Amino acid sequence: MSSPRRQSSAFTLIELLVVIAIIAVLIGLLLPAVQKVREAASRSKCTNNLKQIVLGLHNYHSANGSFPPGYAGLNSEKLFPKQNNQPWAWSVWILPYIEQQALYSQLNPGTVTMKTVANNNLALLQTSIPTYQCPSDNPPSSFPLNDNRPFTQLVTGKTVFLSISNYPGCFGGAAEWDGLFNQQDANAALGGQLKYIQYRIEDIADGTSNQFAVGERCSSLIAGDLGQFSPPPGQYAAVWAGIDGGQADNDPDPPKISREWAVFGFTAVRMQDGFNNGTDSNKKNNYRPDQGFSSMHTGGCNMALADGSVRFVNQNISWVGGTSDYSKVGTWERAGCRNDGYPLGSDW
Repeated sequence: MSSPRRQSSAFTLIELLVVIAIIAVLIGLLLPAVQKVREAASRSKCTNNLKQIVLGLHNYHSANGSFPPGYAGLNSEKLFPKQNNQPWAWSVWILPYIEQQALYSQLNPGTVTMKTVANNNLALLQTSIPTYQCPSDNPPSSFPLNDNRPFTQLVTGKTVFLSISNYPGCFGGAAEWDGLFNQQDANAALGGQLKYIQYRIEDIADGTSNQFAVGERCSSLIAGDLGQFSPPPGQYAAVWAGIDGGQADNDPDPPKISREWAVFGFTAVRMQDGFNNGTDSNKKNNYRPDQGFSSMHTGGCNMALADGSVRFVNQNISWVGGTSDYSKVGTWERAGCRNDGYPLGSDW
């Protein structure tokens, strides 16, 4: 009598497909959670970067009696910028206070010009500083160099790129531009020229908890359909070293790239896409992402306040644009100005 045949224990094709489908569903459910955890960690690191930067500003203030200048060369009384002048940025002056004393000593900004450093040891200005880089950023291909910010006057006969920073200082909130790092001299005899100025805590008349000090600007952000004119996919980020005398305020569009915006941002333009609510009929000049604040974080960006705190600001914060009348602007603009005299909105 023959023994009964054993049943096979192998998967059938249908069972195998079911298992694969279940695994695919589980992976699909898991990936968003992993991405959320990763972004939460990156946003936390970005917050910590800004915290270190704003503490560096306060430590500089404690040591020197004021915040650092927005930018300055060796002779602080000369008007800036000039075509042959590449002044050091505020972010250089605080290097000793963010654990970058060795780099600061090599740069020696109190004695040596940025142009001299660039011609003798360009690599110093291309040094990657993690504290100045948001981990959520989508950087240019040359990261950690900022290839959206060409320097044409820094090295003789060459166009060069310097190390990226995702944290420009706050230049102001509307046409008056009176932010923490504003360089505008109120003396009308100077014709509105720019001059080395250092503000103190007591100069922030609206209160340090109501004043942006430093914020984010990402490298690449496609902002979607922006009407008749869409800027190229780049927010231009910033650099930490300084500004280039060759970057004129009215370079041809698109886009205009002015000197100051290599180290500054201002809140007269809308967060993320840089819309300025201007009057240009074809919208060509109404998007200035190189001037504003933006991030790759979902829903807004981190901003450091002059009181030393850091907060995440929702991208839907009230904003008007297109006016210098602070009685009519939104919370976003007012938080960029140190002395407009108006309270912030209810969405603060």
